[in-house]
Amino acid sequence: MKGLVLAGISILVVIDVTFIQLHLYYMNSVIENLEKGLQEQLKSLGDQIKIAEDSLIRTKEGYLKVQGALEIIDIIKKQIDEQEAKVLEEGEV
Repeated sequence: MKGLVLAGISILVVIDVTFIQLHLYYMNSVIENLEKGLQEQLKSLGDQIKIAEDSLIRTKEGYLKVQGALEIIDIIKKQIDEQEAKVLEEGEV
């Protein structure tokens, strides 16, 4: 009887160890899959940041060009106003 009890305990220990090994294998698999997914997400987000930064740079360049063109137009309008004022002054003399 004692032998059967010891055999039963041995079987339970083997089953317990096997269960723990399976659980650890499963946890390692979950962690590896999570890590892989996070690495892919990190790369994707990095790519999106690069694309957004490039787009922002081009948009800023366009904005500055338009702003510069408006400043030139403002200077030209002032020069025209000054020339018109001169012509009017010369006509009054």
